[in-house]
Amino acid sequence: CKVSDMTEPNIKPQESGNRCDCRMASVSDGTTTVTFKAVDKPFELGIKPYTDKALFTMKHQKDEIRTGTYVTIQAFQQGIGTGACGPGIAQEYLYPSNQEYRLGFLISVETL
Repeated sequence: CKVSDMTEPNIKPQESGNRCDCRMASVSDGTTTVTFKAVDKPFELGIKPYTDKALFTMKHQKDEIRTGTYVTIQAFQQGIGTGACGPGIAQEYLYPSNQEYRLGFLISVETL
């Protein structure tokens, strides 16, 4: 899919498009392809056309400024929201902050 397909067109731009249980993912501009491969367990993948810092400052869709392709690989995503207008995060999806987590993946770059 295209990078623009990886995020949802919400009224207020927010984190979206996370992909779970990825074992391999590639990003290409037609000339260079970057591939990410899981080593021992799957990873979570996010690809956005702007940085997380820029996303935090966006108040409306019109504030979206696409500045490139930004890939985020993480072991897990705990959840989004505070429980202020709905349920909080279910116990089985909480990850203690006092525990060490490790994630291994390989990055390869191929140029035509």
